Amino acid sequence: MAVKKIDDDEIAWGEFQLIGINTSFKGYTLCFHLNQLLEAEFIKLNDHRVLLKGKKSDTLFQIYGWNDEAHKLQLYLFENKSGNDWLLPEAAGVDFILRVDGIKDTTALLEELKKLPEISAAIRLPSFKIKSIKNLDYSEY
Repeated sequence: MAVKKIDDDEIAWGEFQLIGINTSFKGYTLCFHLNQLLEAEFIKLNDHRVLLKGKKSDTLFQIYGWNDEAHKLQLYLFENKSGNDWLLPEAAGVDFILRVDGIKDTTALLEELKKLPEISAAIRLPSFKIKSIKNLDYSEY
């Protein structure tokens, strides 16, 4: 599979929101609980291949997604760490990145996430401050 290289101009800035999640869960277990909590249908997608700065080969990150066509909503749950590499180095220490396409205000979503006792933190990440934002360029739907 070829890696698509993108320019910063190709990303529609501000069309998605980011939430950092810290949890003891593995990705598939977190998705199981998110499915119950949000009445969602997260599924495992093809691993996200990213050529990280300073690397000669792609790094693979697990990713899960949910496409809610009725509400024009897409959620992608990215594993933020693979081996010793971070998908978003600016969010080092965050276990997962939830990219929310289709919601401008994530306050209610953040409150729902905080209801899970295994989620130790759920915080908004300001996308405009993240230099490696293009690492989240993924679309399977």
